[in-house]
Amino acid sequence: MGALKELVDFVGGITLDTVIDVNLNGQVIPQGHHHLNGNQALAYSRMRYQDPRGDYGRQLRQQEVLKQVAQKIQKPKYLMNIGDLMTKLGQKISTDFTADQVKQLIRNYHQSSGEIVSSQLLGKTAWLNGSAYQIISTEDLQAASNRLRENLALPEQTLTNTETRLNDMNPAFFDDESPTTYFNVRGYNVTRYTNNTD
Repeated sequence: MGALKELVDFVGGITLDTVIDVNLNGQVIPQGHHHLNGNQALAYSRMRYQDPRGDYGRQLRQQEVLKQVAQKIQKPKYLMNIGDLMTKLGQKISTDFTADQVKQLIRNYHQSSGEIVSSQLLGKTAWLNGSAYQIISTEDLQAASNRLRENLALPEQTLTNTETRLNDMNPAFFDDESPTTYFNVRGYNVTRYTNNTD
């Protein structure tokens, strides 16, 4: 989160319209059109309890902030100082890219920032070990995987992972019309997430 604050300040802030009032950690952003600095953008990105959409609303606001940064960072005055930004962010980010490789990525792909397409997976609430989780249907997971793999020029591949196996073990879960339902984890207590699309 500290990196987000620094990133927004690096590009001179972002301008957006908010349809809700945001009040978090001393940052007050009323509904309307605003130019936000890093601290304000961080509050805007993190707040969820005042958003009637909860975590889903927060996700959309986070996407909005990142899109704004992506569009601004392609300007030459920012591109020329990416190395300085990487040094400033230091321990706040983790990557195996060198500053020169990051510069090259931005130089080669900065045009794509105008073509950012985002989507959101919506799940159904389940209680697991006393905590609420959003369970995504296998159909929606597969559709998202297909879209991602298509954009990466990879062939479609049928998903088979912990989530899809648990969905198979709970066939009636998504048919139950109640908003919150018990979801049997069948002995799976830990879900490990990786950076692949399989």
